[in-house]
Amino acid sequence: MESKSGTLKVGPGLMNIRPLVLLITTLLVVSLVLMGAPGVSVAQTVVATVGVGTQPSGVGVNPTTNKIYVANYASDNVSVIAGAADTVTTTVGAGSLPVGVGVNPTTNKIYVEN
Repeated sequence: MESKSGTLKVGPGLMNIRPLVLLITTLLVVSLVLMGAPGVSVAQTVVATVGVGTQPSGVGVNPTTNKIYVANYASDNVSVIAGAADTVTTTVGAGSLPVGVGVNPTTNKIYVEN
């Protein structure tokens, strides 16, 4: 409906849409930040530096065991890092020039690409 002054009157039904628009906008911004969308900055901090073999080239993570596996290309091995302690717990020979690590968290099997 239009008033005599030529402005559009907003009925009470349209006023209820503002909180919904605000909620959708907030959820969109939060999801973009959490997904690390381009143009959205998220503060990141180095929490630990862990020394591994020579020329680390691939990383695999087992979220079930909290272990990180690093393929060391020039060392021909894989470093196993305990995520809770941020320390190398063992180093395993991996054949010639390993470049990638695959992890199956269900079976706890680790696959190394040479």
